[in-house]
Amino acid sequence: MHKKILAICAALVALAVVPAAASASPVLTDTAGKAVSVGSKITATNDESIVFTGSNGVNVTCAHSEMTGTVHANTGTLIEGTIEGATFTGTGGGKCSSNGLGEVTVTIPALKDQGGTGHWCIKTTKTTHQWELQGRACTSTAAQTLTFILHTAVGECIYDRTTSVVGTFTTNVVPATLAMTGEPEFTRENSNVFCPSSGKLDAKYNLIDYKIS
Repeated sequence: MHKKILAICAALVALAVVPAAASASPVLTDTAGKAVSVGSKITATNDESIVFTGSNGVNVTCAHSEMTGTVHANTGTLIEGTIEGATFTGTGGGKCSSNGLGEVTVTIPALKDQGGTGHWCIKTTKTTHQWELQGRACTSTAAQTLTFILHTAVGECIYDRTTSVVGTFTTNVVPATLAMTGEPEFTRENSNVFCPSSGKLDAKYNLIDYKIS
C-alpha cells in the first residue's frame, strides 16, 4: 500500500510539472512548431498601411513596409531580435503619401541598410502578449533614441523618442502579428515649422512563416 501511495504521488507530481514545462512562453517557432535558432534571419511585412498622425492633422501613409532582422534570443521565456533594415513605400512602390507634406520618403538612420549599426532591438516583455522596441542594442543598457526622418517637399522632419515603444503580439497563429496602435508619440527634434511638432504611429507587421507560442 505504501508503494502504491508513493506511485500515485509521483504521478501527481508529473502531471503538475508537464503543463508548466509545456506552457513556457513566449517562444518563436516555425510552421512546424520548431523553435527558431539564434542567428536566423527574419522578415516582417506590414499587415495594413503604416500611418503617422501629426499633432496638426497632417498624416503620412505608407502602403507597404518591410523589416528585416536577426534573432538574438529565443529562450522559451524571452524573444529578442535586432532590426537591421526597413523600407517604406507608397502604392505601386513609390513614395509614401501625405495630406500636407506631399510625397514622403521615410528613413531610419540607425539601421544597417541605411548606414547605421542596426541597433534597434525588439523583445517580448514580462507582460503577456506585449513587445518592446528599443533604440539600442539588445545587450546594451545605454541611453536610447528611436529616430526616423520624413524627407518631404518642405524639407526634413526629424522625429525621435527617448523611451521604448510598446505594442502587442498575437499567439499560436501563422503569421504572428506585431501591432502598435497610436500610443507611441514621437517629438520633432529639428526646427522645420512646416512639420508637425509631434505625431503618433499606427502599424501592424506580420512575421512571415513564424508564430509565437
